[in-house]
Amino acid sequence: MSTYLGKRTMTGFKDTQNPVIAGGWTVKFSPDVLAVKVVAEVYHIAVKGPAPSTFQIYIDTTFYSNVARGDINDYDPSKPLPFSPGDTIYFYYNTAAGSAPIVTLFLQGTSPI
Repeated sequence: MSTYLGKRTMTGFKDTQNPVIAGGWTVKFSPDVLAVKVVAEVYHIAVKGPAPSTFQIYIDTTFYSNVARGDINDYDPSKPLPFSPGDTIYFYYNTAAGSAPIVTLFLQGTSPI
């Protein structure tokens, strides 16, 4: 049985270390923001970002997914994105133009925190 672990919302920042485009928007969910003590999963993602844009999702330095529409989108996966305590989840946008993207992650785990 899954336990709802809440939602986390972050706003992007311009990042010279963005591997998709230097100086592009990055949204970062660090371990202190995710704040989980158990293996958990992202079961839903909602994004609002500049149009037109795309983004790539990384867990730490590992590529996880590419999303073709970064302006407004949601992700309701049949297989949720798993992560562990200490992991960082990144959304690397392909642009530095427009307004900063906003990403919300909805988390669940197998036991309460």
